[in-house]
Amino acid sequence: MARWGPDMKGVPCNDDDDDWETEADFENDITEKDQRWGSKTVADSLTGDRTVNVNEVRKNVFETHEKTKKEEYLKGPRAAEGYGGKFGVHKERMDKSAVGFDHMTELSKHGSQTDAARGFGGKFGVQKDRVDKSAVGFDHQSELSKHESQTDAAKGFGGKYGVQKDRVDKSAVGFDHRSELSKHESQTDAAKGFGGKYGVQKDRVDKSAVGFDHRSELSKHESQTDAAKGFGGKYGVQKDRVDKSAVGFDHRSELSKHESQTDAAKGFGGKYGVQKDRVDKSAVGFDHRSELSKHESQTDAAKGFGGKYGVQKDRVDKSAVGFEHHAKLSQHSSQTDAAKGFGGKFGVQNDRKDKVAVGYEYQANLSQHGSQTDGVKGFGGKFGVQSDRVDKVEEKVADRSAHTYAERENVNQYKTKVDVRGDVKNFKSRFENFGQQQDDLNRKRAEEIKRQRELEFKKQVEKESEKQKQLEQEFARQQIQEDTEKRIEEDTAREKAIEIQKEEEERIRREQERIAAEERSRQLEAERTENARRNAEEERRQSEQQRLAEEQQRIAEEQRQAEEQQRIAEERRQAAEQQRIAEEQRQAEEQQRIAEERRQAAEQQRIAE
Repeated sequence: MARWGPDMKGVPCNDDDDDWETEADFENDITEKDQRWGSKTVADSLTGDRTVNVNEVRKNVFETHEKTKKEEYLKGPRAAEGYGGKFGVHKERMDKSAVGFDHMTELSKHGSQTDAARGFGGKFGVQKDRVDKSAVGFDHQSELSKHESQTDAAKGFGGKYGVQKDRVDKSAVGFDHRSELSKHESQTDAAKGFGGKYGVQKDRVDKSAVGFDHRSELSKHESQTDAAKGFGGKYGVQKDRVDKSAVGFDHRSELSKHESQTDAAKGFGGKYGVQKDRVDKSAVGFDHRSELSKHESQTDAAKGFGGKYGVQKDRVDKSAVGFEHHAKLSQHSSQTDAAKGFGGKFGVQNDRKDKVAVGYEYQANLSQHGSQTDGVKGFGGKFGVQSDRVDKVEEKVADRSAHTYAERENVNQYKTKVDVRGDVKNFKSRFENFGQQQDDLNRKRAEEIKRQRELEFKKQVEKESEKQKQLEQEFARQQIQEDTEKRIEEDTAREKAIEIQKEEEERIRREQERIAAEERSRQLEAERTENARRNAEEERRQSEQQRLAEEQQRIAEEQRQAEEQQRIAEERRQAAEQQRIAEEQRQAEEQQRIAEERRQAAEQQRIAE
């Protein structure tokens, strides 16, 4: 970064400064007039010419515009290329849907040329196989909706019998519906539900809920707790629940021995060194003697890679060779046998020769000139076709596909007569006459084929007209038959609708009787069920009270037995604990006595020494 001063010269400074940082001692010493024309930081803005030549500016703009337009023209597309221009259109980039001036569109026929027998309209109407499925013809008779005076109000939503039962909404009720009202507070049975005479229904009560007869077991006062149990008290901690890492007051930790008491014969050092069964496999002792490498004068040079005999044969590298190896050098060009290989005296080795390769002695069998060909053979010549290669179809001469000139053709009911015109004196005139006869024969054949095609076309037209007449007759007969069948179906449908209406009325009547009978039986069943439920509830309540009494008695008996067993176990534990303490005191006294005797003996021995 560089700052600029009043002298408008770049002054280098530290690159770590901000580009927009201003100097603390900067002084703006230019006038207000100069500030309108320029700045200290812009060169020649204060000292230069401040006048503007408008004509020069206009000229510069004009030149710049002309230069820009010229560059756009040079860089832009050429009119001779693309879609138009000198040479037309690029064929490989032409639009697939574009056509040229040589395009001839297929014009639609005039109204007098169209066949009105086909399509949507005309002599025979619409083509049946392409008619729209939703389209109807002039013979269509739509079924009109009935007048209000003709509708059967017994059906539908309303009318004589209300709503059709098989289509009624499941959540809809009729005028004969009687909703079951909720009972008054004076009619409700308080023995049921959450409250009332007997409290809560036992089979639906919450497992975590308790009743008014529940007696919670209160925690004992500190004066009532048995301190002999738990973590503390008379005997310490319960042995079966004590932490494995916890120790009691009677615990005596084993102290580490003094250096004078340790057995230096064990461990890593001392009299005998290291324990052999735990020594590191890679560690050696002071008695270890490493095997030193021999001096050069002591090594046996007969072994290894070098020496008297060279390299050990069983370990030599397969790709290595010795000093006795003689490499086979390639022969000089003057020593090579040019009789072998691709070239030389005899050319190419015959056992490796390419099957499609030929030598210099090869002579290709060239095709003969037209003047050298034998016209007696092949399809033509003196005798026509080679008899051994003629078509083998054994049929009549007229039906065969191959014939000779000696055979008389009667395929088109006329004979071929060879009329030799002119003076046949040489081979050339003979062939010219033969060509003329062949042209006449072809023309006659074409006329005969044309005549047969015209006859066939006339027969086909007559057959089509006859077929069309038969189709018209068949269509009229089908139309009459369809009308007759339609009237019969309408009569049948009307009779069937009357029968269905009668059956529906009878079904509705039977349905109403059935519903009334079911309602009566349902009420009787509900009464019987309610009586049975009340009896069962009473029996269940009595059995529950009896079970609770037996349960309380059983629990009291179990508590008494548990307290008795606990008391006996406590007495046994106290006796064992007292016996253990007495034994420990006796052993401690014995050890103290022995230690004192040893100390006195040592003291006497020391005095004696």
